[in-house]
Parts: sequence; structure tokens; C-alpha cells
Amino acid sequence: MRSLEWVAVFYGPYGNIGMTECLTTNTPIWRPPEANWTKLNVDASNDNYKAGCAIVSRDTDVQFKVCGTKYQAVLNPIEAETRAVLLSYEFAVMSGIQNVIIESDAEKVIKMLTDEKIQIPWRLLQIFNQIRAQSRKLNAAKFSYIKRDGNSVAHSLEKYALSNH
Repeated sequence: MRSLEWVAVFYGPYGNIGMTECLTTNTPIWRPPEANWTKLNVDASNDNYKAGCAIVSRDTDVQFKVCGTKYQAVLNPIEAETRAVLLSYEFAVMSGIQNVIIESDAEKVIKMLTDEKIQIPWRLLQIFNQIRAQSRKLNAAKFSYIKRDGNSVAHSLEKYALSNH
């Protein structure tokens, strides 16, 4: 089975989508980012209106940089995944990362972030506005979709966050 990797590139101070491309990959294998970029793998899960969100940061040399988790109240899985993306932006800004690839197994969220034609549900608009505000603080950001098997480290961390809070 072939999976799709959605990538959108944000350039400039306003965080507008510069281009969207769809790359096809045959395997759900994590790949390192290109030179001068940091990849943040994110994931979230929810149970009984609570979410565990996780971020794992690695560089071009596949060196683990840092990871983190957050536990928060959410209404549904899509909100949890969207909040995980916001958390990754906040982390990038706080850490001084300027070129970031945010990779998630939440295909719906990645599509909402990369396709201007998709209408964002009103319950998520505030979170998306926060993501856009954070994106203006970075030099460039890309979004990438990866199958859950390729996002296993972040997936394990979010399960830990959910079960240990």
C-alpha cells in the first residue's frame, strides 16, 4: 500500500502557504530532515476529554535533540492532534528553531493546514489562528504526513503522557 506525504512550505513573515506538494512514499519509515532543518514529530491521543500530546525533535544527523509531552483537556481526537501541532510550533519558537518540519500521522490535520480549500471546523479556528501566529515567528516551516508506523516514537510518548497524568 502506498502512503501519501503531504508537505506545505511556509515562507515569509506572514506564514502564508507558499506551495503545496504531494510526495508519494512506499514505506512508513522516518526520514531525517534536510540540512539546516529540524524535524518535530508530533502525535496525540485522547480519552474521556483528556489528551496526551508529544513532540520528538531530531536533526539532519538523526540525533535526538529533545522530547516533551503535555496533558490537556480536549473535546475530540482532531482537536487533540491540532493542539499537538500548536505545541510543536510553540516549542520551535521557544527553542529558537527557524526551519522546522512538523510531521504527524494526523492526515486530516495536515490537510487542513496545507489546503486552503478545506474549510476548518469552527471549533478549531482559534487553534489554527494560534498556529498561524506562531508560524510568523519562524523563518520557514513544512508540514509532513507520515503513517503511524513511521511516527512510533512520538506515538509511544503521547500514550505515556495520557496514561501518566
